[in-house]
Amino acid sequence: FYSWNYCYSIIILVFIIIQCIHGILVIIFRFEVEKVLFTALKQSMKSYSYHTDGGLYHTMLRSAWDFIQTSLECCGIQSMKDWEEAEQQVPVSCEVQTNTTIIAPVTDLYQLGCLEAVTMFARDQVVPV
Repeated sequence: FYSWNYCYSIIILVFIIIQCIHGILVIIFRFEVEKVLFTALKQSMKSYSYHTDGGLYHTMLRSAWDFIQTSLECCGIQSMKDWEEAEQQVPVSCEVQTNTTIIAPVTDLYQLGCLEAVTMFARDQVVPV
């Protein structure tokens, strides 16, 4: 019979191996993940709209974009121009100061793209071993 300490050690070892494999895969496939993320974000921007009631999906999509842009102080994927390319109005969540207008002057909008903001956030969260 094995003791609980032995079983616990095996479980911890498995988690460490999984984390190591995950880290290696992230390093190897970083650019591919970034491409897939960029494409998915671009597609989701086309579905963001103030004027359509697309149900739960559109509501959650708008909430996710608004949360990310507000909390990370960013706008669009690479810049606010991504919203224009997606044929959407620039959301209020891109504004530096919260206003009630939907369209804000360019100077009052976050200039940093969200893809770069997410990358910087992730880089800050990684602890070198």
